[in-house]
Amino acid sequence: MPPQKHPRKRIPGPAWFFLLAPILGLLALAGCNIVNSTMDDDWLDNIDAEIAWANAPWVPLRIELRGLGTSALAGPQDRVVRKGFSFTLVFQPSANIPFRGWQAWTEAEGPISSWRNDDDGGQERHFPERVRFVPRNGDGSEVEIFVHELPPDGAELFIGPHGALNHELEVFVTGGGLGSPFPSGPLAGVRQDFPFAVSFEAAAGFPFRGWRMERGGEQVASWRPDGDGGAAAVANAPGWDVLWEPRNASGTEMEMTVRVLPGDGGSGQIMVTPYGAQNALLDVKAIGGGLGTTFPSGAIAARRDFSFAVNFQPAAGFPFRGWQMARGGVQVASWRAGGAATTESVPGWEVLWEARNASGTDMGVTIRDLPGGDGTITVMPYGALNEELEVFVSGGGLGAAFPSGTMSARRDFSFAVNFQPAAGFPFRGWQMIRGGEPVAGWRPDGDGGLPASWNAPG
Repeated sequence: MPPQKHPRKRIPGPAWFFLLAPILGLLALAGCNIVNSTMDDDWLDNIDAEIAWANAPWVPLRIELRGLGTSALAGPQDRVVRKGFSFTLVFQPSANIPFRGWQAWTEAEGPISSWRNDDDGGQERHFPERVRFVPRNGDGSEVEIFVHELPPDGAELFIGPHGALNHELEVFVTGGGLGSPFPSGPLAGVRQDFPFAVSFEAAAGFPFRGWRMERGGEQVASWRPDGDGGAAAVANAPGWDVLWEPRNASGTEMEMTVRVLPGDGGSGQIMVTPYGAQNALLDVKAIGGGLGTTFPSGAIAARRDFSFAVNFQPAAGFPFRGWQMARGGVQVASWRAGGAATTESVPGWEVLWEARNASGTDMGVTIRDLPGGDGTITVMPYGALNEELEVFVSGGGLGAAFPSGTMSARRDFSFAVNFQPAAGFPFRGWQMIRGGEPVAGWRPDGDGGLPASWNAPG
């Protein structure tokens, strides 16, 4: 036969009062701590549950929010709850810090149980057999918590919002000379796995090329808007995982999340800069070299892999032939004007020349790569490295030359002379002499009646 249900026997009024007196005393003692689940209205029908609650061991715990928000139950004081019975927490996240769930931990073991509201768009529990979190609203910021397992002897149980154990990060933002970031300087309250936002206004001459993180002088992560196929390119050093979430089309407004970093978070400041701030500042100047005028003239603010502009106005007698670059007085790169412009670079140098007008007198220059070493990099019109020559023009008693006397000349650039022969000395050509010896000449009456020129060896 199936077991018979027996009606519950009512305990006489005075008797059940004395039976419940110890329980009521315990409730009074617990009044300053977290209140567990309330009794049903018909508490006489649930007296077994009340007795079980009274016999359940107390679990000491502390609510730790660690700057992520506020809760009425948070504070430095310890609290106690009954093992196996629930209590409720209500949490208000701080501004700009998303609420992601709950976790429980001990100092000895670290995290022991957790609940997250954002795992793959769903909800996920980890080790609920120890501490179970049951959300009471949509995002779980109001939660019912059951402690099912006592922490090890002498250990205190901590409960807080997910992320309370994440590393606080030392982050510093700088424009690196390429423009102005906002905010700039040290950022307060940045925590692993939580986003922080930075924006950037590029300075003239330094177009925005992305973002970069470094620690200890080494790049650990980067975001470039101009990767292969037009898609943004993301790079992370081993042990790092940084999420980049652009807030505008260019990426100058960026939300960054350091999700994973090596070991226990390590030490050292994380530097956030626009991409390219790591590139070397270059000691560059522009000169006309006696062939005309450059603009700008003198020192130029330049950085490796960023273009700078130069313009040239040639002087009379020195036609524009191109550009050249030198360091330590030695040419390292050049651009020659002509039907098809030609460029040259010595090994170790890579220079990009971008003509901005038909002649090339208006030029954009980018030093993409260069070898180590000191010394000013000089940009000048082509031929400025050529030697200045000491030239003296004379009629030699055969007539009058114009100009006459010493004149300014430069190797590989033409200069003009004119001759008026004296009576009795018909004009027969030109000759150059150095050290008393003829070194070059031109005759109008060479073989076959054609002009002829000659040069001495060298």
